[in-house]
Amino acid sequence: MTASAGNKQHKRSSQTRDTLIATAELLYASRGIDSVSLNEILAASGHKNRSAMQYHFGNREGLLQAIIDRHSQQVYALRAAFMDSVDTTACSGPALAARVFVQPIADYMDAETAGIHYVKILSQMTVQNTALIYGLEKAPITLTMDPRHRRIAADALSHLGKTEANRRTFLSVGMVFHSLADIYRLKDIANKPDELSDRRRMVEQVVCALQAYYAAPAWQ
Repeated sequence: MTASAGNKQHKRSSQTRDTLIATAELLYASRGIDSVSLNEILAASGHKNRSAMQYHFGNREGLLQAIIDRHSQQVYALRAAFMDSVDTTACSGPALAARVFVQPIADYMDAETAGIHYVKILSQMTVQNTALIYGLEKAPITLTMDPRHRRIAADALSHLGKTEANRRTFLSVGMVFHSLADIYRLKDIANKPDELSDRRRMVEQVVCALQAYYAAPAWQ
């Protein structure tokens, strides 16, 4: 095979992979992860090669991991830029942790339609996959956390014992992804109340709620 032919084959393979991921994102976000089969994704993508899905992803978990990886790096970049710019003398502790968690995700959802799909999918996965939230090595799907973000979150929960902090972490992840997914679902609903129409203010409510949750004293 010549170098030119090899490059063309690699390009076609990359395009096939991207098409499968984009199709899966749309179907998973609109219908639910458990309601869509790999064969349906393959058919909707327009590809007829049944081995393409297994070749590129192996199984459903591999496909979901590819979706997460596709978007996570962009969210991490937004979060890193936010952490670089924030004035930690004016914003720290639970207030900083809540803002660092929520704002980059909301910004990404505003910038990319596929970002909305990404968050809708993650909101489903947090219910089903405890290991995803805790970043366990044996988890079939992993969602890594920036070390600086991890330190900021740990500082916000430093008034709690380890067990209570882990509970807050687990519940906060689900709360944020579900809340943001619901906020962006509202745009498709006609005749919604005015107070639910301003996404920016709704996102601020999520930040405030998370800040209060981080700061709350330990349960007795």
